[in-house]
Amino acid sequence: MAVATYDFAVFGSTPFAAILAGCLARQNKRVLRVGSRASPQRLSRRLDLALPMATRPATWDVLMRGVPEIRSLLQAMGAPDAMVPANVRIKVDTEAGRAFAGHMSHMALAFGLKPSVRDSSTEWRSIPSLRAERAEDKVADWLSAAGVRSIDPHEVRLSFGSPDATTLTGPDGDIAAGSVILAEDAAILDLPADLRPAALRSEELTTTLVAKVKGLPAPIALFPERGVSLLQREDGSVLGLVSGSGDFEARLASTLPGPFPIARLATGRTHHLESIDGAPLIGPLGHTGLFAAAGLGNAAVFFAPALARHLTGTATPAEAAWFTAHGPTHARGDVTEALS
Repeated sequence: MAVATYDFAVFGSTPFAAILAGCLARQNKRVLRVGSRASPQRLSRRLDLALPMATRPATWDVLMRGVPEIRSLLQAMGAPDAMVPANVRIKVDTEAGRAFAGHMSHMALAFGLKPSVRDSSTEWRSIPSLRAERAEDKVADWLSAAGVRSIDPHEVRLSFGSPDATTLTGPDGDIAAGSVILAEDAAILDLPADLRPAALRSEELTTTLVAKVKGLPAPIALFPERGVSLLQREDGSVLGLVSGSGDFEARLASTLPGPFPIARLATGRTHHLESIDGAPLIGPLGHTGLFAAAGLGNAAVFFAPALARHLTGTATPAEAAWFTAHGPTHARGDVTEALS
C-alpha cells in the first residue's frame, strides 16, 4: 500500500489549528489536518480574543500584525461577520496583578489601544474577537480548496519509536509527514510523559453554562488570578471557563453578580495546558519532526499566519526571533509573563 506523504501534519480541532493548516497549504505545502468539527452540543473551551496576557512588546507586535491577516482571510472566505469587536474587563486581586495589568495596558497604548485602568480592573473596548461558529463551514471549504486533507483524530495513531521515528498511521495505512505540529492541548497531553515540555503543566478545565444573570460589567470578563473567564451570551446566560479544580465553585461564584443560587444549565470537564511562567511555548520537542505550540491562550488564532511563515522559513526577522525565544530549549527567563 502506498504511503501518503505530507510536508506537515497539523493536529488540532481549534480555529488556530485550522488557520495554521490553511496558511501552510497556501505556501504550496502538502498539509494533513488531524482535527474534527466542533460539536454544537459541546460548550466552547476557549475565547478567541486578540488580547494577549503579555507585557513584552515583541509579543504584542506579532499579535497585532496577525489581526488584519485573520480579518482578511475571513473576508476572502466569505465570513466577514465572524470577526466582531468585543468589550472586555480584566480584574485582578493582588498588587502583583495590578502591576502586571498596568504594564500590559501601557504596552497596549504603544500599539494604538486605549484601555482604561481603574485600580483593580481594566476596561478594553472593541477588541477583535473571532466567532468561530460563524466561519466553520467557510473555513472547511477554504481548507479543501487549498488542498488540505482532513482526518478525524480518532482515525489517526501517532506513535514513537527511536528519536528519529515519529509514526503516523491513518485509516488507509501509513502516513509520512516531514513535521508533526501539535497545535492543540489535547494532542500534547497525549504525548508520552518524557516528550512533554517541563514548562507546561496540565490543569483541569471546567466549562459551565449558567442561567441568565444581571448584566456583567462587560460581555467578556477575565479574572486571571482566580482562573476564571466569563462570556455573557445574547440571551443573558453566561459561559464560564474555570481553570483548576480547587475551590472551583467559590472562585466561579466570586465572579458572578447573583442573585444566588444560579441554575447550572450544562457542565463539562477536560484538561488544558498552562505554561509555568505565563509565556507561550512553541518549538521542536527534541524528537525528530515533532513540534508543539501551546500557551497562546485566547489569542492563539491570531498567531497562526506568523507561525506558518516561521515553519516554512519565510518569517520576518522579528517573527523568527520571537518564535525562537519561545522555544522549549530557550532560557525561559527571557520570555516569562508570570502574573506573580
